[in-house]
Amino acid sequence: MPPEMTTDEYGRLISLGPPTARFSDALPEHALPIGYHRLSVQVEPVLGASTEQDLIVVPPSAETPRGRLGDRRGAGLWAHLYALHREPTGFGIGDTGDLRVLMALASAQGLDFVGINPLHALDNYAGVVSPYYPLSRSFVNPIYLDLPAIPELAHTPAAAALLRSPELQRSLAPLRAQSKIDYANIWRHKRRVLALLHESFVTRELDQDTPRGRAYGAFVAEQGDGLAEFALFCAIGEQVGGDDTPILDFHQFPEPLRDSTSRQVAELRTALRSRVAFHSYLQFEIDRQLGSVQREARAAGMPIGVYGDLAVGNAPGGADVWARRDLFARGVNLGAPPDVYSDKGQDWGLLPLVPARLRSDRYRFVRAMFRNAVRNVGMLRADHVMGLLRQFWVPQGLDARSGAYVRFPFEELTGILALESARAGALIVGEDLGVVPDGLRERMRELSLLRSQVLYFERDHAGEFVSPSQYAYESLATVNSHDLPPLAAFFEGHDLELVLQLGLLPDRASLERVRAEREAAKAALRRRLIEERVWTGHEAASESEWVVAVHALLARSRAVLVAASVDDLCLEREPLNVPGIASEKYPPWARRTRASLEDVGRDPNALAIFRLLRERARNIPAGDGIPPPPAALK
Repeated sequence: MPPEMTTDEYGRLISLGPPTARFSDALPEHALPIGYHRLSVQVEPVLGASTEQDLIVVPPSAETPRGRLGDRRGAGLWAHLYALHREPTGFGIGDTGDLRVLMALASAQGLDFVGINPLHALDNYAGVVSPYYPLSRSFVNPIYLDLPAIPELAHTPAAAALLRSPELQRSLAPLRAQSKIDYANIWRHKRRVLALLHESFVTRELDQDTPRGRAYGAFVAEQGDGLAEFALFCAIGEQVGGDDTPILDFHQFPEPLRDSTSRQVAELRTALRSRVAFHSYLQFEIDRQLGSVQREARAAGMPIGVYGDLAVGNAPGGADVWARRDLFARGVNLGAPPDVYSDKGQDWGLLPLVPARLRSDRYRFVRAMFRNAVRNVGMLRADHVMGLLRQFWVPQGLDARSGAYVRFPFEELTGILALESARAGALIVGEDLGVVPDGLRERMRELSLLRSQVLYFERDHAGEFVSPSQYAYESLATVNSHDLPPLAAFFEGHDLELVLQLGLLPDRASLERVRAEREAAKAALRRRLIEERVWTGHEAASESEWVVAVHALLARSRAVLVAASVDDLCLEREPLNVPGIASEKYPPWARRTRASLEDVGRDPNALAIFRLLRERARNIPAGDGIPPPPAALK
């Protein structure tokens, strides 16, 4: 490291590659800028002898809240995109058009960001379609495409006619009406239209000197081998199972096709060229649409915009594992150790990366994943951020009590994450719920990785809710999470009945015990609301008054950022997910929001919460002071 380069000024330097000899004049005279560098050394006088080493210069920290918000705090919303819908359009699932509408609503209400679930590529034909069980963490599920926004539609009469056809509209009507999302049928209908649009793109744009043709070429070149391998995986899945019933688990491929480096796979690269191009086109267009949403949000005055999400692991049979089998462990799954929530621990069924192999790969896989994760967002949630330091591995076939921790190169991983964060100007929020190693949160603060603080969990040893004045400043505070019941369900105990129906409680006696615990929690929350002067304490308070009062409490948090759930604005009662359960009657990650986006924009309860968040975002400086109670709630 040259003397001009100090960690205070330039951050940290990560040196990758083979051991190198000492030398005095190979490094540049001036400090290297942050980024990825390759040092090549030619050894003299031995002709032809050389060595290379990768150098990654990373900043001292990720993007900071001050860099995005200046001298104030911020507020926003969070939702799951698939659950959103407008009146009475769409295919029965939220898409980038719905995201654009929600961003516009949040912007008009003076908010700073909108959070969404991971948009990772998934198997839309699986029994349970989970956003946290990705085929790839670098590429996106094209089911989120807003078809009317695709430019080729204006030049493809057959696609436009299909979208308007009575046949398609009759098929879509029940998909729009039902409360659960039918991923497989929605994707079948969308794919028919997309195939026609891709044909038009090939004719008009592919390899042409047009703005769209050049943009596609640049995208494919930038994404490189990662996109090529992902698109080939999808194409092989369709070849094996059929367009409408693809096999997207490579363990079910014919034996020679399970190895991405096999001769048979190499032959399919040519044979399936048109299918590979189709899947590359889908990734190009979804990237364009998401980028457009983010640019529009920033142009409308939102300093953060889209708040994305990155899952902690990969589906074992997915595209990432197939393409880079050398990087992934065998015979183990990611999970969590036994704790107060589960005496058996948890097995998430996700395949972990092998830490030593990441370094030998020179972090190329991780670099691409992090870069794409922040590509079209102003803030990113890192699911289970503790996994950057250590991961709990569970032997396949055994329960989590047989698992063990495996340490990961935290400084190198967070350095690369900070580098991509700084380049994109995207904040990073680490989901630090669960068993957190000593010192991790302190290091997160130094790296400007914001904490996750959930009101439901912010209670002391006596069961009392903690004052918002005690929340960490360097955090994003929310009332709940996607694994917890919405506020309306929390108040009325609807989620407890659901837990009994799903078999997580053995009998009614257990249910009554849990109900008593919930009543105690509600009483403790009432006491905190009264003490903080955001609720008068009258017992006849309506459900809406409760929800508004709790958000008034959240708005007074010391946290630099707060976010309200769209489900809470809508008084939703059914949770998005009940961890560990995949019931046909209550499938996780498939519940549509009861209220349309139009309903949210005119609902008095939602408008009251918007006002609380807006006043916080506009009027609270980014210091340690606690805002006073809103005037209407004193």
